[in-house]
Formats: sequence, structure tokens, C-alpha cells
Amino acid sequence: MDDAPSRKPWEAFSPDGVIIFLDILTPLPAFGVPFDIEQVRGPVIQIPIISEECLKALHPIDLENFISLGSP
Repeated sequence: MDDAPSRKPWEAFSPDGVIIFLDILTPLPAFGVPFDIEQVRGPVIQIPIISEECLKALHPIDLENFISLGSP
């Protein structure tokens, strides 16, 4: 865990806290918003929500597709 991505800004800037992107993004697939986390760029939403049509394409949360931080 010494090379954990969240430790790098922590050690470089000594912030009060660090946000791990996955914590913020975990519900997105359950609403129909797939994303990848790329090594250099970080989180990349595959189909960005840029219009009303994109919003209408979202669906109610599907708990089967909810990413749990405790799942393998």
C-alpha cells in the first residue's frame, strides 16, 4: 500500500484529506453511467452526460450494478 495513489498528494501537499475517485463514482454504473479509471488520467466517463437526452437515458438505480467497496 506504499504506492497507493491517494498517498502521493498526501505526502506532497499535506492536505487535510484525500478523496479517492472511486468513492465518488461508485454509484454511477448503477444509474447507467459506465466509467474507467485510467492510470494517468484518472476517472474517465465513457459516455459523458452532456445533454438532456443523456439525462433521460439514465435509469433508476440498479443495486445489482452498484459497485461496493467491499466487493472483490
